[in-house]
Amino acid sequence: MFIQASNDEGLVMTEVGESPGDDFAPYSTSVMESSQKMSEIAGFGDPICSALVLKGGRMLIMHEARIDGQSVYLSILCSRVPAGVQALIKKIVECLTRAMTGHA
Repeated sequence: MFIQASNDEGLVMTEVGESPGDDFAPYSTSVMESSQKMSEIAGFGDPICSALVLKGGRMLIMHEARIDGQSVYLSILCSRVPAGVQALIKKIVECLTRAMTGHA
């Protein structure tokens, strides 16, 4: 697991764990904005975080917090997606495949 906290300007405040590389810039304001818009449209309220399931079974979780009037962006890169989430995604894709093609 790798955790990074950045400020409004994108400067890294702190990080812990094995970094995936110097060019790793995990937090995306556009992803967070899209998640917030989708959540508002659907009437779900404000999202707590956004998560991306990545190739290789990893997951990137992003969260924005306000601390003393400043935004702090957390990025948590998990070494693997929880098994239940992976199984659910796989099952949904299998169902869609059957529905769209007539076979698995």
